[in-house]
Amino acid sequence: MNWGHGLTLSFIGFAGFIIFMAVKSFDQNIDLVTEDYYREELNYQQRIDQIQQTKAQGMEAKVQLSEGLLELTFPSAPEKGKVHLYRPSDSQFDKRFELSNAATMSFDRSDLLKGYYILKISWEANGQTFYQEKGIVL
Repeated sequence: MNWGHGLTLSFIGFAGFIIFMAVKSFDQNIDLVTEDYYREELNYQQRIDQIQQTKAQGMEAKVQLSEGLLELTFPSAPEKGKVHLYRPSDSQFDKRFELSNAATMSFDRSDLLKGYYILKISWEANGQTFYQEKGIVL
């Protein structure tokens, strides 16, 4: 075996590795934050304003994790709203709930996988819209 054979085998090995990695990359599942990412990015300034308004008026919801429950307590009962438990690692485990007209709400967390979630709460009270995000570990 001479240097020409070694060079040829090295080139073939490198090309095989590149082809293997290209094929493997097509098998990867890439979860987007949202399907309408660019549209939501344009509206994100509204979210920033709602977060600032929520903090300035002291309307932040208190989040408590008790055994088997996720409890939300609002300073004043929301007229309507939504709760989104966003799991950054895998979007198929996201959960969404509707808020009712109650100052305290509980959600069963027995069907949620353990791990990191971002709790996104959007609600209306007293004619204003509020928004809050909080990272939680279940």
